[in-house]
Amino acid sequence: MLDWVDEYVAPERSSPEPRSHTWDIEHMDVSMLMVRALAGVIERRGGSRERFIQLSGLEASAIEDATARLPVLTYLRALDAALQVSGDPALGLHMGEDASPVMFDVIGYLAHQAATLRQSIQTIERYSRLAAEGHDPQLVEAGDRAWVRFPTLRGNLAAVRLTAEFALTGLLTTLRQFAGPRAQATQVCFAYTAPAYAAEYERVFDGPVRFDHDVTAIEFPRAWLDRRQTYTNPNLHALLETRAERMLSQLERDAALTERVLQLLASYEPRAMPTMAAVAQVLQMSARSLRRKLLAEEATYTDLVERTQMNAAKRMLQDPAASVQETAYAMGFASPSAFHRAFKRWTGVTPKQFQAAP
Repeated sequence: MLDWVDEYVAPERSSPEPRSHTWDIEHMDVSMLMVRALAGVIERRGGSRERFIQLSGLEASAIEDATARLPVLTYLRALDAALQVSGDPALGLHMGEDASPVMFDVIGYLAHQAATLRQSIQTIERYSRLAAEGHDPQLVEAGDRAWVRFPTLRGNLAAVRLTAEFALTGLLTTLRQFAGPRAQATQVCFAYTAPAYAAEYERVFDGPVRFDHDVTAIEFPRAWLDRRQTYTNPNLHALLETRAERMLSQLERDAALTERVLQLLASYEPRAMPTMAAVAQVLQMSARSLRRKLLAEEATYTDLVERTQMNAAKRMLQDPAASVQETAYAMGFASPSAFHRAFKRWTGVTPKQFQAAP
């Protein structure tokens, strides 16, 4: 039942097989709101909520706690249970069709109360961590077009498809809130092979959908970003934003030190990683305390720097126009051969093998 879940466990560095996805789940977690959304959709579509809870391995009482968070592997097992109980391979698409602000608590209401589409999408960008780690949307603008991209949602696994379907159908609902109920996206792309039910994508998105693309994204006219909605309450929006900021601050305070260091390192250029002493200073502790606390979480500063560099290199190499040589110099390596050796040590595959992976 859970064979595909095992695909997400990080391989040993000696593994010769390239990976077809980019989820780094070791330090990710997910809000219980996502499990409640699954349970609600299953129930509305005639499935058994009790059977879903049983197969997911969660306690019924735990699902009622909207503030709880769970390890991402537990959530992946819940996704597997949802697909089994619903018997619906297109469950992610249908979840997106059923999406409403109440599913996402403060984030949903805040995005719904935005004055413009731009503000709504920026709200989703800023607070997406409150729902789930690791799939942060990115708003990109160029010329007369705009995109919302999900760089990590790629690869031919059930959880990737379900998550991507849910994300983009939910975004389509947001677009139509501002651009009109029949508004169509300019382009809808998924970074995986077309599933057997591809026709359902065309029905839901009301037009052609591209598969095997280099990124999962939805594209629309840039002018839509400044569309305003008539019925908003600025005072309510301000209250909701204050609440969301408090929740985000609490999440960051509660995060493991390892995660905090990774987030800090990700803000630096990969060719200019800070020293451990510099990071310790930002975190308001001594380098000795930082080293000791990381060891208590079974991590070292060197490993975290390498993981940050590895993730940066993967993102660069996912660009079809990027060459290994350009990536090597952007990463700060003296030569492509040095980068080749480091990348293989980090991932178990060469840069070229990584680029060739589906």
